[in-house]
Amino acid sequence: MNNHKLKISAMGLGILFFFSTAAAANADTAVSPQPFVWACTYADGLVTVRVDIQENHYLYREQTLVQVIGANGKQVQAVKEPAPAAYNDPFSGPLQVYPGKGCCSWQFKPQDQPPFAVKIRYQGCRKKSPHAWGICYPPAAREFQITAIP
Repeated sequence: MNNHKLKISAMGLGILFFFSTAAAANADTAVSPQPFVWACTYADGLVTVRVDIQENHYLYREQTLVQVIGANGKQVQAVKEPAPAAYNDPFSGPLQVYPGKGCCSWQFKPQDQPPFAVKIRYQGCRKKSPHAWGICYPPAAREFQITAIP
């Protein structure tokens, strides 16, 4: 009888270990809630669009498009863009990325006054690490409206 209780207790500990290990693995591989946080401002005649990229994440340069559209419907040319870095992507091979643990920004100098539409399309990934799986996020889009002069 005592031997039977010992087997049940060992099995219970094994199940507990399995679920606690699975929970820990899920915590390590959970997708970051917002690995790419976008914002835009308008000051001194410049529209600045920035993205804060979490550590161990990156945006694909070729998949990142930032546009400012004036009230007249014409696209405003960027006067400053972030410099990409070379990266050997495990999914796509060598390419250009905007690396994480920092911020990238684009600046535009419209000839007219607001309103402006800011349209952003992007796709990025999280690098594989000892504590997390590498993962690529689906393409995403954001849009901001600048309606008044600060």
